Amino acid sequence: NINANGDMVGTIIVDGIVHPAYKLVNESAWTIAPVFSNMTASDGVTMYSISQNGRYITGQMQAKPFVYDIQTQELTNLLPSDYVYGAGYSVNNEGTSVGWVDAAVSGTFRELGVMNKNLPFRKILTDYAIPVNNHIWHIDDNGLVVGEVNLKPFSYNLNTDEFKIYDLPAGYRTGSFQSSSNGIIVGYVQNMVTDRDAIIYHESFGDQP
Repeated sequence: NINANGDMVGTIIVDGIVHPAYKLVNESAWTIAPVFSNMTASDGVTMYSISQNGRYITGQMQAKPFVYDIQTQELTNLLPSDYVYGAGYSVNNEGTSVGWVDAAVSGTFRELGVMNKNLPFRKILTDYAIPVNNHIWHIDDNGLVVGEVNLKPFSYNLNTDEFKIYDLPAGYRTGSFQSSSNGIIVGYVQNMVTDRDAIIYHESFGDQP
């Protein structure tokens, strides 16, 4: 993953163990970040995002969401109590990661999670989420998060709690928003993974993408 400034995240294997890694745009080499103390060679790490200010990286480690503060060199397991799995897909300049969490009580049920090491864990759209998959794919620095819930694209303002779940265009079964910037939200709709079509939304378009 790469941000708008050219900062990048990835992974590097060190002594058989996968580590998060990042390369800031003004640096020539990749920097290896730490892992949880109980990491083993069979544990996985997936990197998803670096904040626009190049300070925070987020992803999934041992099937748990995490954030790493490049400035303080602090690694934080963001998985809330009573949950078993999760992932951080996007992180903003305040270190807030978004993605999903799963209590794994009776099958897969990914719930929409907003995670910050300095704030209480927050779930959103709990009245609309259904098994199996609900995801927040992106958070911007104005507190707008986007993703999919109940197989439909949504946007949610964390500062005002205003949200909208968008209708799918005729002929499509599922859809998702993947990213937002300057009021423009982009994503896709599909019947199968092999036939995705792009969608774009701005409030000037009306109520729907």
